Amino acid sequence: MPKTIIKTLASQAAPESIRKEDFQGVEHLVIPVIALVEGVLMAANADVPAFVSAEEFLVPLEAWNGKPVLVNHPKWNGDYVSANSPEVFENEVIGFTFNASVVDDKKLKVEAWINLEKVKEMDGITEDTINQILAGEEIEISTGYFADEIEREGFYNGEKFEVIQEHIVPDHLALLESGVVGACSWEDGCGAARMNQGDKKMSDLELCPNCNCLDGKEKLG
Repeated sequence: MPKTIIKTLASQAAPESIRKEDFQGVEHLVIPVIALVEGVLMAANADVPAFVSAEEFLVPLEAWNGKPVLVNHPKWNGDYVSANSPEVFENEVIGFTFNASVVDDKKLKVEAWINLEKVKEMDGITEDTINQILAGEEIEISTGYFADEIEREGFYNGEKFEVIQEHIVPDHLALLESGVVGACSWEDGCGAARMNQGDKKMSDLELCPNCNCLDGKEKLG
């Protein structure tokens, strides 16, 4: 039987320029990113490499819209949790994902719409992270989602995998604060994290996200 897990994957930022938009009467920072790419994923804390196909994470594409955006992955009492709870929404969520689209048939692109008023209400880490983005500094972005992992060996582009991911359910997008280092190189644009137990909680999630570069010019005043 497949086990239900939560994966977090780091990704490269999309090359488009960051922009500002008004949404619900509030100024938002809009950050285009590549959230997932088809391929073999191997986290530093994973036992075996996993294959995730675009067919799985792009259907339905609309499921990636309206997902919470946070700085760092949400925790509750020291454990990693889903971002979809009243407590996390109230205390940690700073925006949502919109305009999910497909790039080159194998990449998931989303826009992170960041509520700048909400950012100012958060702790210093949140504002510092957004200012890093606006200054054009490199930060990491990690995608959290639920998935089933099934034992199945094979190769993709010469890389071996031992499990495949199916039935992907999006949960959130995390902007990672400075100092969080990914398992793969920034040039690779890959990385992953996984739960070691097969339940539907994130209590055992360990993160090893990757690097990506964002381009911006402004800074919160």
